[in-house]
Amino acid sequence: ALVEYLKKGSTFTYQTFSERTSALKLLKQFHETTSQFRDIFKPNLTVFDQQMKWEQRLKEFIANIPLLINFIPTYYLNKYVDWAKWALSQMERNKSFYNEGPNCIIHGDVAHHNFLLNRYQQLYIIDFDLIQLANPMIDYLQFANRVLPNISWSLTRLRRHQLLSPYLEMKEFLIALIFPTDILREWNRYVRLTKKEEGSKPQLLTYLKEITLNHFNMRRIFTEELAKSI
Repeated sequence: ALVEYLKKGSTFTYQTFSERTSALKLLKQFHETTSQFRDIFKPNLTVFDQQMKWEQRLKEFIANIPLLINFIPTYYLNKYVDWAKWALSQMERNKSFYNEGPNCIIHGDVAHHNFLLNRYQQLYIIDFDLIQLANPMIDYLQFANRVLPNISWSLTRLRRHQLLSPYLEMKEFLIALIFPTDILREWNRYVRLTKKEEGSKPQLLTYLKEITLNHFNMRRIFTEELAKSI
């Protein structure tokens, strides 16, 4: 109903610097607004736990390896698991950083398809089924993870976004960026879909192989660069 009311305009993506900047500004406005009434929602919302969510995601991914080995060479599987385990171990050592707050309501799913342009090119954020109490840093972390494939895994280009720049000076934020959350999330989803519908999805599989294998070297270089900065 809301989408219809807004009279959708052109499609929004994370492809350009201006689009990403617009999304970040709107996200900041969202956090500033929700911080004013977070206490009202405290009885109804849970406090977000990034580490626990990623531990569960990794556990599911490892359980799926007997199936995933049919699509991903063992070397790549091992690297993604190693990066995930390393990031989680470092996050455990810096637990207070990720649990700081919570001082607002986060959106929880800042994928580009949850930003909507109306016919006047005004930007809106939609889809609030994953809102939780947390530090706004959690949304910015997810945003960074979402846009990295669009900027060829370039830390330099990520730093050009003013709202992200302060976080990119924090070792704890960089540690979390090493966790391959997109790979684990999308492959776990693929396995769930194929089990449920009893059949493979060629188009989705092509996309997954693209981000898993073709982006691997860019991600590896990015990860090594982060490791040096930490």
